Amino acid sequence: GEPWKRTEVELLRRTVLSFGLGREAKCLRAMRQATKVCRHLEGDVRDAALGFLHALERIADPKEEDFLQRQVAGLVRQSREDGCPAVPLEAEWEKLEVHGPGWIKRLRLLDNLRGVLAMVAEGARAQAAATVGSIPDLVSPAPWWGFDQDLALMRGVYKHGYGNYEAARADPEFAEAFAPAKEDKEVRRVSHHKTARPHPPSC
Repeated sequence: GEPWKRTEVELLRRTVLSFGLGREAKCLRAMRQATKVCRHLEGDVRDAALGFLHALERIADPKEEDFLQRQVAGLVRQSREDGCPAVPLEAEWEKLEVHGPGWIKRLRLLDNLRGVLAMVAEGARAQAAATVGSIPDLVSPAPWWGFDQDLALMRGVYKHGYGNYEAARADPEFAEAFAPAKEDKEVRRVSHHKTARPHPPSC
């Protein structure tokens, strides 16, 4: 494939950390939206992601090795199924030593999210809800928040990318799940208006 520029490597890293591994088509579309010219193909994106994983393996805590190895094996298997031998990208990943552990946690989070959504798609909603409920120190952000909102948030992240919460909230696909948020905001606005101290009459 075409050689990778440093800016493209950085864009690839951000995109993979936004949408997760094994989603080359989604990552490639996002990269093409972010830059005027993107000469790479899905196979190139997979090879770059493999290079990223190999770099993370070099700095990973031993407890993360199994997760990373499984991700590498999955990408290599996909390349084999596509009839294209995997050629991991050799690149310099800036600030790898500092941010690498956090990047691994992000990739694991996105992988777990994908697993929960797969459970729901397969009809195992109760199992998915139990999986989400078992997350340590999980706190609902509002009294009205439940699994439907968890699910909408996860689907929003899967569709729009990690951290792009405003796009998820504005997406009509998730409007019903997030409708209580608008109602709650309106109730608080009206309550604040009613309890606000009146201005003294002007003389």
